[in-house]
Amino acid sequence: SHPPLLEAAAAHVLRGMISYPLYALCNVANGFGRLGYRNRQFMDALATFLAEPSRAEQLTPVDIASLVFAFAQLGHRPRSGLLEACAERLKECRLEVGGPNCAIILNSYSRLGECNPVLFGVLSRSIVQTQPESFQVHHISLIMNAYAKCKVRKPQMMHVLSDYLLKRVSELSPQNVSNVVHAFARLDCYNHSLFHALVNRVASEDLTSYKHYELAVLSHNLAKLKAGGQTVYSAMFAELANRPAQDWEPKAVAQVLDAMRRRRAFCHEPLLVLLFRRFFDRVQDYAVHPLTQASWCLVELDALDLAADLPHELAADEVQQGDPAARHAMRRVLERLEELGSKEPFTPTQRVHIQQLIRAYHYHHELDYSLQPQKVKSFCKTQFDVSTSVVSAVAWAA
Repeated sequence: SHPPLLEAAAAHVLRGMISYPLYALCNVANGFGRLGYRNRQFMDALATFLAEPSRAEQLTPVDIASLVFAFAQLGHRPRSGLLEACAERLKECRLEVGGPNCAIILNSYSRLGECNPVLFGVLSRSIVQTQPESFQVHHISLIMNAYAKCKVRKPQMMHVLSDYLLKRVSELSPQNVSNVVHAFARLDCYNHSLFHALVNRVASEDLTSYKHYELAVLSHNLAKLKAGGQTVYSAMFAELANRPAQDWEPKAVAQVLDAMRRRRAFCHEPLLVLLFRRFFDRVQDYAVHPLTQASWCLVELDALDLAADLPHELAADEVQQGDPAARHAMRRVLERLEELGSKEPFTPTQRVHIQQLIRAYHYHHELDYSLQPQKVKSFCKTQFDVSTSVVSAVAWAA
């Protein structure tokens, strides 16, 4: 891109916006979006101009797709009611919105955090009425992912789209595969025929083409859906075990540990060892959710004995009864949680997860729990000061 030229173009349009056809303004915004050119003054002025009812009602589905894509691509949430005005316009012209434009519009709304259930409901009917051949496979992936992000559940539409994808599974990119599986897991839907084809593909393909986070998300969500058997999990876990240790971020560690917990029969020992070490190498960097999820999975997988191989010295106050190395490992987790709680109070949902971790640790390692320093046990006790039933009710309400 050429910043001075783009600046000049934005200034020119701002000066004479009223003289431009609406489609031209949408195209200019779309071009800025694709070029990654951010001009807040221009985008805000354009949003205000096009949100005016007499103009908004003239926008076509193509105009709206071009426009909202630009705002999503630039991460610029428009004010002055533009997204609401576009949603109203789409309700009026829903029969004119083709599947590909539905994909762009829904993906853009979800990226901007504008989860309008009425709009998503209206466009689901447009999607179902679109001829299958009108879609490219990435359009279907985008649509499913948008509904998943916004937690708008449309099982009938998901099954129709599954049928469209069934004969085109080989056309999906690794990111598409990961997104489709994630969408079904997030929306608690399942299509046996599609997942049979997806699992067969993943089990037989070269998994080095998947990015690290794509493979972590894929394994986690297949496990959530209880899809696949020994062959596919062995392939995914073996490939993940070959990824460089420095590439493992906290979220991916927690996701893959949870996949192994859910499909324990297919647990991969070398990968478990790698994740255990990676977790404790960076435990001080973990936020509450990945910290509680990862450590709970390690407890449930009976993996704390792996702490004996960790290259760290025990604290001076550790007693030698029980399993000192495993006890010290869990002490580090609980002390990290205490540190996080001192900085910011735990949310009700976080407290429920912490309670779950403490209960599991106490149940599986009763002696070691009793031998933890009094300060650690006091922290654990304070997590149950509010009754579980109240905390659970608040968490569900949230």
